[in-house]
Order: sequence, then structure tokens, then C-alpha cells
Amino acid sequence: MKGNKITPIINYHFFLLIILSFLIIPTNSWAKKKKRIKIKIATTAPNNTPWTDALNTIKKKLNKASKKRFRGKLYPGAILGGEKFMLRSCSKGKIQIFAGSPGAVAAYAPIVELLELPFLFDTNSEVDYIIDKVVHQVLYNAIYEKGFVLMGWSVNGWQNMANSKRLIKSLSDLKGLKMRSQETALFMDTWKAFGASPIPIAVTEVLSALQVNIIDGFAQTPLYTFATSWYQGIKYYSLTRHIYQPAIVVASRKWYDALPQDLQKVFLESPKKIIIDSRKNVRKLSPVLLENLKKAGVQTYTLTEQERRAIAKPAQKVHTKYIANASPGAQKLYRKIIAALKKRRKTK
Repeated sequence: MKGNKITPIINYHFFLLIILSFLIIPTNSWAKKKKRIKIKIATTAPNNTPWTDALNTIKKKLNKASKKRFRGKLYPGAILGGEKFMLRSCSKGKIQIFAGSPGAVAAYAPIVELLELPFLFDTNSEVDYIIDKVVHQVLYNAIYEKGFVLMGWSVNGWQNMANSKRLIKSLSDLKGLKMRSQETALFMDTWKAFGASPIPIAVTEVLSALQVNIIDGFAQTPLYTFATSWYQGIKYYSLTRHIYQPAIVVASRKWYDALPQDLQKVFLESPKKIIIDSRKNVRKLSPVLLENLKKAGVQTYTLTEQERRAIAKPAQKVHTKYIANASPGAQKLYRKIIAALKKRRKTK
């Protein structure tokens, strides 16, 4: 009798354990999967460049710092489309991180384009000082209002003038040249001020446009000129250093705002040093890349300071026109940048 009474109790507990195992184990497994947050990192930068190296490092850092709750994947070389398309996808949360040119982000937050005014900067230290100490918070706020979170500034570098016709040493050398332009009014106005004919062409079409003479040349950094193989379509490369182009890294605000607070902090803090270090890595490559241009049969020329200043004269017209059409906020920030640069230059 005692045995008969004990057996049903044992069977009941055994049955309960089986039921709980079905309820608890799948739930825990599902919860773990839910916590893995996928991050698409998109850029037009080709693979195996300092930019993509930095983005891959960010991907690994985010994974580690979040205790594997983030799971990133890099999409380099415009795999997911051009900059405009990628940014639109980023604003909707379909792409979580975009790395590219400030000009692309300026389509949403025009104030960002200030940094690409011609002959605004003279040295790398000036650029870093203005970006990190003078304009960062203003641009962070402007970008955030338009649906993006500013993660940091890397570098594309000093843009120089390249073409298939002649070395550019003066404004007269630019007359009649058909130069590829970024698809913004600022870059179009810059080429016109220099006396060249701007032709807006997407990054993916530049090399073929050079090869069939739709354009004669372009302005780009040594790194980007090599990474995209554009050097194959030119014979001359003049170091004008007329535009300094940062590289910008932004995240989707829609996606970011939906993150738990602890992960928001990890997401913004973890990549900071990596992004800043990437500037140094890109800049170190410039001398090597210039030598590689020469080895590839491209004739290079470094403008004297006097020659550079002569080409810079029309740039003030570009500044004046840009500021006249800019928002009050952009006008105020421009005056702040100019004042900071003047003060910095006087103390040196």
C-alpha cells in the first residue's frame, strides 16, 4: 500500500520536470538569439584599405565590448549601393553604420559640408583641432536631428588634382579640363571657380569615364586614387591640397535609439580610439602611395606655396557664395571656424 501511494507522487514530479524542460530550455535558447543584435557596416571604401581595416576592427571591438551581444558584418566597396542609397537605408535602420564622405551626409545635414570648403585648412593639425575641439558637438547635434548618430571622424585626406592632359601648376592649366565632381553644388562651384568644367559622376563610374574621355580628370587623395584604380586613367597628379576631406562614421538614430541604454554606451564609446587611430594610419601611407604613382607611370608635381596660394585666390568666392546661401547656424559655425584658425595661426 505504501509503495502504491508513493509511485504516483514520483511519477507526477517526473512528469512536471519533463514539462518544465520543454518550456525553459527553448525559451532560454530563444532569448540568447534575441540578444544578438546584427549590425550592417556599409561603405564605398574598397576592401583591404586602412578604412576597411578600421571598420573591421570596430566590428570586432563592438562584439567584444558588448559581450557578443553585437554581431557585425562589413559591406565594403559599395556592395550595398552608392553613398546616397546607403545613407537612406541607414536613416531607416536597414543599415546600422555608414562610413563615407561628409558630402553624402550633407544631403541630410548641409552644415557638415562646411568642412569641405576649398583651401579652408593648411595642415593636418588644424583639421584635427577644428574637428575635435571646435565643431564636434554642433555637428553631432545637427546630424542627430536628421536621423543619424555621429560616431566619429576618420580621414580620406588631402584632395589633389589628377588628369590625363597636363600637370596642373596654375589656374590657366585648369581651363578647358573636364573634371569629375562630387554631386553637390559646393564641389561644382569649386571647379567652376578654378576655371574647369565640372561633370558630376558617381564613384563607381569614374574609371570608365576616364577611359572613354568623358572626363579628363578628378580630384582625390593618393589613397583613394589607388584603392579605386583611378590612377590607371591619368598621366599627371598635382599636389594642390585644395580640399581636406574627412571621412565620417555615423549610425542609424532609429536603430540606435531602440538599443538598451547599456548597449548605447558601448556602441558609442568603444570605437572612439579606433576611429582616431585610423587617421594616423591613412596619413602614414601618403608618401608611399605617391612613390607608387610614379612607379605606375604617373608624373607627380608638388606645388610651391606661392603656386598653391595663387590657385587658392578664387576659393574665397566659393566661401562667400556658400555662406550667403547657408543657414544661420552654418554661418555662425563658419565664423567660429575662421576665428579659431586665425587665432591658432597667430600663436604659431
